[in-house]
Amino acid sequence: MSARMALTSGIAAALVLLSGCAADKHAGHAGQAGSAEPATTAGFGEATNGGTPGPSAQPPQPPPASPPAATYPTTARAYAEATVAAWSAGDLSRLGDLTTAEVDEQFIEIPGKLATDWIHYRCDGVAGSNYCTLRNGVGDSVTLRVTNQYLGKPHAVVALTVSLTTYPATGELYAREFVRAWATGNTPRMRALARPDVVVAVNNAYQDRPQGTWALGAKGEHGGAGLLLVHIDINEGAITYTLEVGTTLLGTPKAIVGYDA
Repeated sequence: MSARMALTSGIAAALVLLSGCAADKHAGHAGQAGSAEPATTAGFGEATNGGTPGPSAQPPQPPPASPPAATYPTTARAYAEATVAAWSAGDLSRLGDLTTAEVDEQFIEIPGKLATDWIHYRCDGVAGSNYCTLRNGVGDSVTLRVTNQYLGKPHAVVALTVSLTTYPATGELYAREFVRAWATGNTPRMRALARPDVVVAVNNAYQDRPQGTWALGAKGEHGGAGLLLVHIDINEGAITYTLEVGTTLLGTPKAIVGYDA
């Protein structure tokens, strides 16, 4: 019994020892599997676990520069010229800065597409204002009242008068337009209504233009060959002459084709 029992006890002890080692080994593997480091999330601009950096933060951009402050002419002529230039160019924002709301609306409502070759004719100072007239190549005329105390500031143009060149359909009215252009020194309009030689002849013959209120008579009679003879009478015989109007040209430019003193 002693030898057999001793052998049996030795085998049992060996089995217990082997079972403990297996348990320790299994526990070691389980502990190793559970010991992985937790995943980290890369912040903006930091390296990820793979070592590749994320997108870099952009530096703040400076705010856009403010537009330069508007400036305003300091003379009446320059102010009037700047106003007409803004209107001709369709710069309604600048036009609104230079005029009152009423004048701004008047400019916008001027009919048709006018020639844009505006030139200064004259400025007349009256009671704290200047009345500045500009004309284009066909004699269209605008007169702006510029208030002197607002020079160099917004909205100095406070009144507007517009006179557009027209081409009447009757000989008497056509001749009257020509004579009125002569009386106001509007040579571009005279050239739009008559042949150049007629304009030169009338300007040379009558250099003293009427002032203030004056009377104008125009009576037409047929002159044959498509002509209407319009007899001009200014201030009841002070100035008289005859204009020859081409009847087929009425309603168009340069219908006055002749002059007779």
